[in-house]
Amino acid sequence: MFPNGLTQLTSIGMEQHFELGEFFRERYRNILPIKYNLNDIYVRSSDVDRCLQSATFNLQKFYPPIRKGNSEEITFQAVPIHTAPFQKDKYLGVIPNCNKFYIDLYKLNSTEPLQCMAEKTRAIKEYVSRECDIGQFSSIVYDTLFIEKYVTRRNSSLHLLIWKLSTGASGFSRAF
Repeated sequence: MFPNGLTQLTSIGMEQHFELGEFFRERYRNILPIKYNLNDIYVRSSDVDRCLQSATFNLQKFYPPIRKGNSEEITFQAVPIHTAPFQKDKYLGVIPNCNKFYIDLYKLNSTEPLQCMAEKTRAIKEYVSRECDIGQFSSIVYDTLFIEKYVTRRNSSLHLLIWKLSTGASGFSRAF
């Protein structure tokens, strides 16, 4: 299901971005010309492979290849995608550099409902972490299982991961 790794764009994601690029091309056809011009658009992506790939696939349909005059030659339109290292990305980075945020996050995680949920899911998180060889359980696992659940609904030939079913992780799957 994830041939390029857990955090990479899937083939379904690639198809979706082609479709989204076509949708945007149609929607903005009266605003932006079909030929790329650096003065018309600025593309920014977070510095994560799947995000850069998403932007690339989207742009391939938003600015499709064009013919040069009457010739048979088709020219690909290379649209630059701007990014910054995650730690320096003040626009798309999601980890705040703010002590108050971390204090409030600690307080939130210390509340009774979250402590209760953490205790109920502790065993399955430890099992998943061990089986996936990821060290500490992280949101990557939630994201992966959410995507897997979505893809499985779209394509009945795909099945849930064996370890998810074999552990009786019904409470775990309700989290998303």
